Amino acid sequence: MGGRKTDFVIINGNLNAQGYVDIVLWPVVVPSLGQNHVCLMHDNARPHTVRLTQAFLARHDVNVLPWPACSTDMNPIEHLWDLLGRKARTNHATNNINDLTAAPAHEWNAIPADVVRRYVRPMRLKTLALVRRRGLHNRY
Repeated sequence: MGGRKTDFVIINGNLNAQGYVDIVLWPVVVPSLGQNHVCLMHDNARPHTVRLTQAFLARHDVNVLPWPACSTDMNPIEHLWDLLGRKARTNHATNNINDLTAAPAHEWNAIPADVVRRYVRPMRLKTLALVRRRGLHNRY
């Protein structure tokens, strides 16, 4: 959402559609979307695509950007995950499960809004380039 981030959510174990709705969408995503007229962008992971999730999103009028498989490089969150991982490994010792969850949560909260905007802002140009190339590889 431009330069804004949602809360960092830690998932213990595997995530299924019900968990995605109960732990991520309902308490974090839906309230953060509010009246911002934004579109949710998630990949084609099973919890994102099953009927339960799709029905929940429709019931709550959440617009979802249709996203083709194998296009994670176009999602700015992938670049933020990479940055987050590098910072967590560099700045924190992870000797146990508590460290392993605290380090990325701390680093997520430390990422400034201008860094988020730097990854999100070029999305329009990247998307137009992808359309021009008919989905083929481009310089982005």
